[in-house]
Amino acid sequence: MRDIPNSILLLAMFSLALSQPALGQEQNTTAAPFTVCTLNRPPMSFCNVINPPAEYTGLSIETFRAAGTLLGWNEGIEYQFECKTASTGELMAELAAGIGPCDAAVASITISTERQEQGIIFAYPYYQTSIGIMVKSDVAVASGWSFFEPFSTDLWIAIAVTMFAWPASILAIEVFSLRSKVNYKEMYYGLEEATWRSLWALQHGGTFEVTSLGARIAAICFSFFALILCSSYTANLAAFLTVQRSNMIRSVYDLSGLAVSSVPVFIPRLKLQYGIFASDANITDVEGVVEEAELVAKGALAAFMYDNVVEEYVAATFPGCAVRVLPDKVQPFDYGVAFKKGTDPELVSNFSIAILEVQEAGLVSEYEEKFLLKNGPCSSANADGVDHDRISFNSVYGLWVILCAGLVAGVIVMVFVRRHRVKAWEAHKKEMAGLPNGVAPDKRQKHNAFVRTKSSLEDMSSDLIDTIDEHAGTTRS
Repeated sequence: MRDIPNSILLLAMFSLALSQPALGQEQNTTAAPFTVCTLNRPPMSFCNVINPPAEYTGLSIETFRAAGTLLGWNEGIEYQFECKTASTGELMAELAAGIGPCDAAVASITISTERQEQGIIFAYPYYQTSIGIMVKSDVAVASGWSFFEPFSTDLWIAIAVTMFAWPASILAIEVFSLRSKVNYKEMYYGLEEATWRSLWALQHGGTFEVTSLGARIAAICFSFFALILCSSYTANLAAFLTVQRSNMIRSVYDLSGLAVSSVPVFIPRLKLQYGIFASDANITDVEGVVEEAELVAKGALAAFMYDNVVEEYVAATFPGCAVRVLPDKVQPFDYGVAFKKGTDPELVSNFSIAILEVQEAGLVSEYEEKFLLKNGPCSSANADGVDHDRISFNSVYGLWVILCAGLVAGVIVMVFVRRHRVKAWEAHKKEMAGLPNGVAPDKRQKHNAFVRTKSSLEDMSSDLIDTIDEHAGTTRS
């Protein structure tokens, strides 16, 4: 007796208890198998009343089988599956009453406090999903302002602010690096030129020539900034010009006041949390889910809210990809195996441990890859032009970090070069001070060479400096 696993003893005792007849009836000498009821809820459970239970499959059913195997349960001996045509609510009511043939149930069954309060006992959850929002797919419509769609509003604002600040920054670095004296009234002409050339460079139309080392460092960072922004904009623009959203439902908060259907377990939550007054979809099988999807595709319903994993499965193969499921994760919840009222808690505890072992072995992930149509023709992963996200500032703020770093580096170089030139000039002036007119030729040549070196930077070509000189009519000092 000691060699027999406790889980088998518990299952045998539970089966014997279920097989005991009412008082006054003839007792049955053979214990009935543990009955696990299921529903046809692809992809979690596939079953048909006319097919043998061995052919039933799906993520939920295979997870139960794997847990049963770990406990030493044999399908058809210790337990058997039975396909039901009832709704989930009807099946839960049967388990809560503790009557009927179902000792447990496995399908896309949500763990909820309401069901637990009714006496239903749930094992450890084996899968998490959320309330899905199925809406009509987007269709192509004309829009004269679609070219603004690739970037979010905050990103457009950030670009606009940058284009106000950048020209003044690059101009200051260039002028202060090359000019000994600066006429601030003349800077206006250079600022105007720097602004136009910055806008032109941002669109990859060209660039402006800068001469100083500090300005060149900053300009390189700006070129990289412009390259990434232009490439990102171009890549995203094609999608927004090809397919534009005519369906303005973007999240659960857009559904208030619209025609929405759902199931009884979700309807109170949607009303309380989001103010959505959903009608009862009365889902009894996967065909009911398809019928609701057809109503959404026709426009009779604005949205159908059901288990996300089931909606994704239906939408992945829906004709013409006419419906889609929003990416929002609304009120995540868990699936679990439900045991009827009065089930031995130790049996449920042992089964929960087995579920954990199945998850740790990676089997649930394998079943997910096998049964969930994540790569279906209309799935979210393969949907082309259905859910293009705008690029936001948070996605590319690193470009501004690089740009600011380039400006800081340019300013540091400018200050260093300017201070070095000033110190060298002051030192040279002290050295040459007091020299008589008849100074030795070599000393005078040295002085003239130093003056030429000092002014050579100011004679170098620079678009911004040339613009200041051209408009102000000034000459280099």
